[in-house]
Formats: sequence, C-alpha cells, structure tokens
Amino acid sequence: MTVRVEDSAARWPQAGTAIVEWTPRARLTVERAWLSPEELTRGQRLVPPLGEQWLAARCWVRARLALRLGCDPADVPLLADERGRLFLDGCVGPGDFNVSHTQHVLALAVSGSRVGVDVEEAPPAGEDLVALAQVVGTAEEVDQLRHLPVTERSAAFQRWWVRKEAVLKADGDGFLSDPRLVHVGVTQVEAPEPWTVLDHGPLRHPDAEVTSPHTLLATAHDCGAGPVRTVVRAVPEPHTRTTAGAGGRQPR
Repeated sequence: MTVRVEDSAARWPQAGTAIVEWTPRARLTVERAWLSPEELTRGQRLVPPLGEQWLAARCWVRARLALRLGCDPADVPLLADERGRLFLDGCVGPGDFNVSHTQHVLALAVSGSRVGVDVEEAPPAGEDLVALAQVVGTAEEVDQLRHLPVTERSAAFQRWWVRKEAVLKADGDGFLSDPRLVHVGVTQVEAPEPWTVLDHGPLRHPDAEVTSPHTLLATAHDCGAGPVRTVVRAVPEPHTRTTAGAGGRQPR
C-alpha cells in the first residue's frame, strides 16, 4: 500500500507548522492486529513489562499517524532506517515525524519539515550532574553547568538535555553521533546549524487524575525551512481502539 502525505493535506501539517501530541503511557493498550511481525518480535524480546509497554506505545503512534494518513493503524507503512529512526515507507511529500518517551509520557511530533522531539523528566536526586555532563556535553556546556549554583543545576540540566536530544533526533543520528560535538548551550539556547530549538516547557494533562513527574518538552526544526509554528496538545483519552481509516474500518 502506498500512502501519499500530500494526499492528506487537511490532516498533515504543511510547511511552517508542526503539531506535537502527547499522552500518559499508563493508559495505553496493545492491539496486536495493528502491529507488524517485526514489531511483535521486538516486543517479545524485551523483558516484561517493557515489552507490553513498548508494543502499546507503538500502537498509539500507529493510531495517531493513521488519523493523519486516512488509513487504518495496521496499514500505516511504518519502518525504521538503519539508524533506528522511524519513517513512512513509500510516502511522497516533505512531511516528517518523530517520537519520544519517558517512563510516563509518550510524544509524537508531526511536521511539514524535518523535526526532532524529546521529552525528559528531572534527573535523579543526588546525581553528579557535572560528571554526567562531561560524558555528553561540550566543554563549554560543562563549564556553564559547573558555574551554576548547585540548587539550580538540576533544572538547568533537564532544560539543556531535552534541547540537545531534540537536535540529535532531528539530525537523525541520535546517539550514533557524539553528543559532545553538538553544542546547544546550558544557560541559553545556542542551537547548531541548521536547527532551531523551541522550548515548550512542562507538560500538563487536562485530566487532574493523571499525575506524572515534571516533564519538559522541546522540539528542533530545520531553520532552512523558515519559521515553524508549533502546537502542543495532550490527547485526553489515548484509547488505541480509535481507528482513523477513511472508511471507518475496524482493525484487521
């Protein structure tokens, strides 16, 4: 099946626009009929309960992309490249998407141009953040973090790291690239060319009963495509049985 992003203009963001949807992972369910044999095999290889959690997350991503493409979740042509980055096989058009998650939150960014998204929870209490930054930060970033008061380092580290990983994921290499060579700045945003980084702050779910750690969201966009307007919204009821097929078909 060939899905054309350009045929879904009413549902897929156009150039200059990105939409980030996120949901608590605790409510996600697994629909095995939506998943490919490769996805099912990967889920089965993970230690419980990580396998079911991974499969549930993949089902949600398929369901949200299906809404954009006008097909059933099982028909979303979802593949991973040699670097592990997801893409839509055979799709025509400049659209892009990216996925990120923490233990509690799952996020999907869909854009009219290249995009990277990351969500991060606060680092563990008592962690030596300067030592950790030396493993993943540029010399300047480590120096910026070291000169902050100890009471400010945790919040600064979280803001810095969510920006850096968004850039790494937009680039496509992720941790196949040495993060110590990618400078985004700790105390201020200094994104490398060709990326623009947007801080979206903490996520807040409209359902007061849903609680999760303080989670930050950031996106990175190709600045060569011009300014990007980004909309962030929670999916209040992430029930993956909702299907988006143009004909309203049920999952096969």
